[in-house]
Amino acid sequence: MTLTPEEVVFRTNSDSKSIVFVFPDKLVYVEEGAYGGYILKPKDVGLEEFTEGVVSRLISNARAFYVVPEIRELEDLGEYAVIAQRFLNTLPEKVRKKFENPSGKELITYKYVEVDVRIKKCTENYAVLDFESKPNGLKLTAKALRLYLHWQGSRRYPESTTAGRLVKEWKLEFPDNEVIQKYMYAKNYTGYRGRGSTIYLKIVLEAPRELVPTSAVAPATTKKEIRPIAIKGFLVISRLPSKALLNAALPEIFRNIKIGKKEIRLVMGYFYNKLGTLSRKFYCQILPEYAVDAGFGYIVPKDKVSLFLREVDELKKEYEEFEQQLKDFLLYGRIPLDIDKRAKVYREYLNIVMEYLKKHGKDEEVKKKIESLKIAERVRISLLPFSIDYSIIEEFVDDRVKARVSKEIETLSREIVEAARKRIEERVMRLLERVEKLGVEKLTEKNVEVLKRELDGIIREAEEFGIDSAPLRKLSVALENPEDIAKTAMEVKASSERLKALIKLM
Repeated sequence: MTLTPEEVVFRTNSDSKSIVFVFPDKLVYVEEGAYGGYILKPKDVGLEEFTEGVVSRLISNARAFYVVPEIRELEDLGEYAVIAQRFLNTLPEKVRKKFENPSGKELITYKYVEVDVRIKKCTENYAVLDFESKPNGLKLTAKALRLYLHWQGSRRYPESTTAGRLVKEWKLEFPDNEVIQKYMYAKNYTGYRGRGSTIYLKIVLEAPRELVPTSAVAPATTKKEIRPIAIKGFLVISRLPSKALLNAALPEIFRNIKIGKKEIRLVMGYFYNKLGTLSRKFYCQILPEYAVDAGFGYIVPKDKVSLFLREVDELKKEYEEFEQQLKDFLLYGRIPLDIDKRAKVYREYLNIVMEYLKKHGKDEEVKKKIESLKIAERVRISLLPFSIDYSIIEEFVDDRVKARVSKEIETLSREIVEAARKRIEERVMRLLERVEKLGVEKLTEKNVEVLKRELDGIIREAEEFGIDSAPLRKLSVALENPEDIAKTAMEVKASSERLKALIKLM
């Protein structure tokens, strides 16, 4: 069993610096010994004893890295909301609900610096190693997103076992849930950390292929077996205003000013949270609906560009409306008529703040800042033409360069097609579940027509990415007979293996 780059990043220590060996089939940490040097033991690599020759061969088959993690707390998920939601949607309801309001969200950047290994001492029971910087060694960067639930205990009411107990229960209760089994773990703390514990859900965002030694990578298939297809579409480049904009643009005047014990914060409640809502709408609804997650970014197929841009235009109008509502509220105390009655706008608080600022001669300065606040202008969503094709390597003369670029195209093509395949699988499953819920009686001519149009869209997406659409066309034909398709849907619902087999045929 070979180790993947994603597994390396997932198993890398996120909370402190470390030195790791990446072997073809495992990741091994080496810790500093009491008398200097780093200790590697036979059991760490699945052996009973060491000789210097054995350790030398092990080292030659592995890569050693000095790893430095950098953690940044996130106020909102922003561009990572889509991938996080995809993981959360697969969780059982009782687990997912806990992560809907996590204690925190972290973006972790790992810096892997390749190091040279020297054997200082070797016995049957252990080897003492030393590490030095490697000239021209690899310098790689990886990223992971971590959502966590934290229980802060005390000496009287300790919570140091809560996280571990819950994760163990979930792993036993949901043995088939991949996210719980593979991406979730717990840490328990005692002593100065307050007798608390934390559950982590760790999602790998970027994992360089170079992390894993060549010998660990599955042998590539021949050119006859895999030929990169031509992929054409548009790459989405996006940047949306976040809640941090309000913190950065408005409170400069209020620095170190407090009313009573509370620090002044001009924008709160509905207006403060609305920016996060608009951002989530783009990353969690619009992008997944029209674009394919290719791992490095989102690609909109050519036939979906007009629909995608229409949604983007509507979103921009929402940002413009929000900006005007915010200014009307801050300048004149007007509350939008169409907002939920339960929404909190804190008009009384605004009046107190503005009165206070007026008293101190700051009100005009604040008004100018509010009037000059630009939110809608900061909505940047662009499409760049994107294509992958063998023809691009014709520009290269050097055969070695051609071979390398050809291999990169093959890998990237496979990743994009696999992402499209998974998306199509999800869309087909949702369509069949709708058919099942409707039942034979409610499958009217109008409903069948809507389902066929949706299936035609799925077929076009499959063909856009070079995926065989024949099995999907069989489903389209089956829709002519509602009774047959309803039975098929119920069978698929009862056994998801049928659907997986169907998709694999594509």
